[in-house]
Amino acid sequence: MTAHAADLKPANVSLAGGLLSIWIAVYSSATTGRAATAATAAQRRASLFALKDQLFDNLLTLAKMFKNDEDKADLYCPQHLLEDVKQTPAPVLLSPTPPPV
Repeated sequence: MTAHAADLKPANVSLAGGLLSIWIAVYSSATTGRAATAATAAQRRASLFALKDQLFDNLLTLAKMFKNDEDKADLYCPQHLLEDVKQTPAPVLLSPTPPPV
């Protein structure tokens, strides 16, 4: 557009310049948004690993403190928390029937 500005109406050149600046702003915000999402995902992943590490350390500490004491093992590590949670199917939502005419 700049190379042909002399052959075009000033309003068209101005409009093209405005569109360019708008697209640069849109692209910049979209790129920033993707980067923030990736950073947030990385932070969540790092937090999850830190939590897993801490829970494992706690388990080893309890095992060391209460060696061969099954009552304490049941108290601090209930078996039902170590088992898989059974997934229940989601309820089927029926759409309401229209009132009679």
